Amino acid sequence: MVAYHSGFQLALAYLKIILDLEMLRHIHAPRSYHLLLVGTDTAIQGLGVGTEIVQRGLPRADEEGVPSYLESSNPRSHAFYHRLGFKNVHEYHIGGDETAPVLTLMRRNPEPVW
Repeated sequence: MVAYHSGFQLALAYLKIILDLEMLRHIHAPRSYHLLLVGTDTAIQGLGVGTEIVQRGLPRADEEGVPSYLESSNPRSHAFYHRLGFKNVHEYHIGGDETAPVLTLMRRNPEPVW
């Protein structure tokens, strides 16, 4: 019974994080394209693969006039996203405590389409 209780507690903790992030997304970018997961193998980082992947969706958001939104768990990737026009809008401390891991929420406003 203890393992079930621990698993249940963990599931509730994950659910709280998901609900918190969804609430924050609704605050910062209620109607947006949400970039969920992007990653590249370290062997090909810096070759433009990540940029090409992300940039494939940005024109669609621009054409529709909606922002793009993401959560970043890696501070080293912030410069990458900033170069693509994303700006930090919120820091979410997982677990609520200032020493906990941080997810940086970022938003990119649509660019005019001519």
